[in-house]
Amino acid sequence: MTVHRRTLAAGQLPASPDPFLIRLAGRHSYDRVSHGYLRADEADGPPMLDAVVRAYREVYPVPAIPPDLPRLEVAGAFAALWDSGGDFIPDFAASIESAFGIDLLRMPAVGGDFALEISGRPIIVVGETPNWFFQNWSIAHELGHILRGDLAELGAPVASSRTIERAANAFAAELLMPRLGLDHVDWDLIQPGSIAEYVWGTGVSTKALASRLASLKRPVSPLTRKTLALPTKTLVSQFVEADAIAARAAQSATRRIPSDLVDAHLAAVAEGKLGSGSLEWLLGAGG
Repeated sequence: MTVHRRTLAAGQLPASPDPFLIRLAGRHSYDRVSHGYLRADEADGPPMLDAVVRAYREVYPVPAIPPDLPRLEVAGAFAALWDSGGDFIPDFAASIESAFGIDLLRMPAVGGDFALEISGRPIIVVGETPNWFFQNWSIAHELGHILRGDLAELGAPVASSRTIERAANAFAAELLMPRLGLDHVDWDLIQPGSIAEYVWGTGVSTKALASRLASLKRPVSPLTRKTLALPTKTLVSQFVEADAIAARAAQSATRRIPSDLVDAHLAAVAEGKLGSGSLEWLLGAGG
């Protein structure tokens, strides 16, 4: 199933009424006073958001025709990812771009992962981290925001943010750890090696898996409970080749910028239409 670039159909995400509008969803700053979540534009303002917007608008001054993203439930999103190239976990970021036409940027010091739409272009921004399991969860969460239609105009009040965040977490949990797949495992008899294989294959953390099993009220043995109490890296290092672990950690900790965005900046700089400031920032020149 090819999801992006399709003919508009009933049930698809509505386009922004203003094609130049910035729409945003971002959880990842928890306010301990209100016990709710601050959006990326409400948090103690990472400059990342402004820099990303500037980098896009400098080379894409004309609004894009948004990818034809249907308002997908998790099963549809899972099918789209598999149809775009099979196992999507080894390079989750590339799979998101291929399946949905969503740009994915991975950069240092993001200050809170977020999803946004700039002039019709859907984008996910995540921070560099060797903790691939954390990054996978964040990507799945932000994908949930986009496909659920949670993006709202920048600065606009968001109703029931806690409900929205829980729904995006539920989306991520089902996408990465489908209930049907969990039902085919006997968590009472499973051995640590098989648990490590599941964690590695689904790209999740031991903590996320333990929480998922608890939320689904799956019975687990004392051995399974003890195994899932281990840090993710400790468990997988006992059963997965060190080189494979190192490669996955290095990938999730490496800057990633969509090639089309870089090419557009390179062309604009070469033609003298634009200074090199944003290009250098995108490529991490000077650090």
